[in-house]
Amino acid sequence: MPEHEKVTVGAVVVAYNSEDLLAGCVTSIAQDPQVVSIVVVDNSSSPAARAVVDGLDLPDGLVTYVDPGANLGFARGCNLGAASAGSVTHLAFVNPDVRLTRPLSELARAASSSGSAVTAGLLVSPTTGVASNTRALASWRHEFAKAIVGSRAYVGSSVQPSQESEPVDVGQVDGALLVIAAQTFERLNGFDERFELYYEDVDLCARAHAAGRVTAIPHAWGDHVGGASSASASTTSYCLSRISRIRYFRKAYGPSGFTRLRLLCLGVTEFLARSLTRQGEGQRTRRTSLAQQRAELRSPGSVRLLG
Repeated sequence: MPEHEKVTVGAVVVAYNSEDLLAGCVTSIAQDPQVVSIVVVDNSSSPAARAVVDGLDLPDGLVTYVDPGANLGFARGCNLGAASAGSVTHLAFVNPDVRLTRPLSELARAASSSGSAVTAGLLVSPTTGVASNTRALASWRHEFAKAIVGSRAYVGSSVQPSQESEPVDVGQVDGALLVIAAQTFERLNGFDERFELYYEDVDLCARAHAAGRVTAIPHAWGDHVGGASSASASTTSYCLSRISRIRYFRKAYGPSGFTRLRLLCLGVTEFLARSLTRQGEGQRTRRTSLAQQRAELRSPGSVRLLG
């Protein structure tokens, strides 16, 4: 982007039962004068969340509260927010449990100058000081490892804060903080709404690789509490992530019988590994999830858990 062209950012925050953190998130976004619109899409239709937004001491017209009347999921919520963001050069998607410490417009300029289709800054856990919002693109190898050892399977591919300022090429960045040119977002047709929750950011990054780089700036861009929106619906969240995994791999590798067999093996491997190690979601949740995965493999798109 030429120096004389001004960056304008429309920020989208898709919230769900996150009113306790919403004010901090939106206020931190609004510190950047080049953020010209902030759209809060409240999938929980919470009067408390609306009250938080209405009570913010911010310029008139900067923040728009959208109540879709149902839980649309993350992808549909993001697309709705993007459509409501107005005329901007860049879109930023920020989770409500993120509090930014650096401006979104700086990420937008970095993306433009580096030819990045998607970019992010690092989000650091306030408890561990570790950033985990970048990783290798999802693959069979990584997902089978994740089924056995959990999210540690991706740890080695995460970018950590450093003194470097050049963008680092990554496989994917989380939807918790993601910046993309508005034109690129439109060209990619936004987020794929077949993903109710999870893997929609993986899919967007996979498609974005064909349009340019997917990068991260190796500086801390904010704090990320993590999981706040899904904490009250952990069983549903657990099941949704496994259904979305099936949809991602069918889309990425094709709907062949071999893909279906590998996905079934992946689900069974995870069920056994997590049962043997007595993971916290519990056996009932694991059984429910495995049954839903089998139903989705038999009839793609048939399992709907939101709305």
